[in-house]
Amino acid sequence: MSKYASSPRPNPRIAALKGWIQEQHLQDKTIAAYGKQFQKNTPFPHVLIKDFLVKKQIDFLKNALEKLVFEKKDSDLFSFAQTSDLSRSTSFVFGSLHTMLSSSYFLKSLQEIAGLPKLKPVVDLHAIRFTKTCYLLPHDDTLDDRKVAYVLYLSSLAKKQGGALEFFSVNGQRPIKIVKSYPCLENSLMLFAVSRQSVHHVAEVVDETERLTLGGWFHG
Repeated sequence: MSKYASSPRPNPRIAALKGWIQEQHLQDKTIAAYGKQFQKNTPFPHVLIKDFLVKKQIDFLKNALEKLVFEKKDSDLFSFAQTSDLSRSTSFVFGSLHTMLSSSYFLKSLQEIAGLPKLKPVVDLHAIRFTKTCYLLPHDDTLDDRKVAYVLYLSSLAKKQGGALEFFSVNGQRPIKIVKSYPCLENSLMLFAVSRQSVHHVAEVVDETERLTLGGWFHG
C-alpha cells in the first residue's frame, strides 16, 4: 500500500453523537447487530442496550431532574409521577438530550435498528418517577403515528423490588401471559416497536427504591 494512501474516513455518526452515547454503540457493525436482535426478540420487536450513555451525562440528567416538578398521575390504569414535556424544556441538559435524540444521525441509526424507512424528527421526552406502590397496567402505546417507544433508565431495581418492564403474549390484543421481564437497570436503553401486539406493563414498585426513567416515542 502506498505511503500516501488516505486513512479510513471517520464515521460521522460517532463524531456527532459520542458526546452523549458511548462509542461502542455507534459502530456500523454494532448498529446492524442491534437490528438483528430487535427483529429476533419476542413477543414483539425490541432490544435492550446496556451501558448506553457516557457516564457523566447520566449524572447531569439525574442532577437536572432534582430541580423539576413531578406531577402525580393516578387512574385505574396507572399510578406514577411525571414531568411536563421536556422536549420543550429551556434546560440546557434536556435541550441537548432532545437535540441528540431528534438528530438525523440518531434517527438514521434507529431506522436501521427498527427496520423503518423513515422517522420524523419529532421525539417525545418525559421523566417518570415510580415510588412504592406505583404501577402501570398492561396496555399498548398505539396512538397517532408512534413507531418506536424508548425508555432510558436512570436508576436500578432488583426484580424483587418491582418496577420491571414486562412484555406479554397476546390473543388479538388481549394479554395472555408475561413472556419477558426486564428489571430496571441504570444507564440502559430499551427500544420496542409500537403496535397493537406490543402489550406491556410496569410491575408495581414494592419498596422504597425509586424507579426513575426518561422516555417517550419516536414518530413516523
